[in-house]
Order: sequence, then C-alpha cells, then structure tokens
Amino acid sequence: MNDLIIKASELTPIQEYNGVLYKRDDLFCPFQDEMLNGGKVRQAINLIHYNLDLIKSDYHGMVATTSQKDFPSRFDHQSGCTSL
Repeated sequence: MNDLIIKASELTPIQEYNGVLYKRDDLFCPFQDEMLNGGKVRQAINLIHYNLDLIKSDYHGMVATTSQKDFPSRFDHQSGCTSL
C-alpha cells in the first residue's frame, strides 16, 4: 500500500510538443503488469487511502467503484478492502 501512495504522490510528467506543454497523467501506471493508468486511478488510490480507517471501521472494508474491471481486484490486494 505504501508503494502505491508514494507513486500516487509523484508529480505528473509534463511534455512539450510544438511549443505546447501537455500534462501526461496517462503515464501514471502504478501496476506495471496491467494497463491501469491515468488520473482516475491516482484519485481512487488517494481517496481510498485517505479514508481507509473509516472504510474499514464503518463500512466493513468494502468499497464500490466504477472503474476499469481490474482495478478493484488489484487495489483490494494492496489495501485489504473488498470492492463491490
């Protein structure tokens, strides 16, 4: 879990193309063996981490997500929660 939080806290890369700067949140890929990437994955990691104690105590460790199909199972393993 700590590795995920460290990765999610890193600055988003900026790339220049023809004089225009682009924020490349699509390059955020915390699970190297799966194509789970982008700002929404980063937001989910931070949101769940910030509320993890509350989720575990008041919601029986369950989180409902509407994201890529593989994200819930990967994050469940890291956080100790169960995704619906």
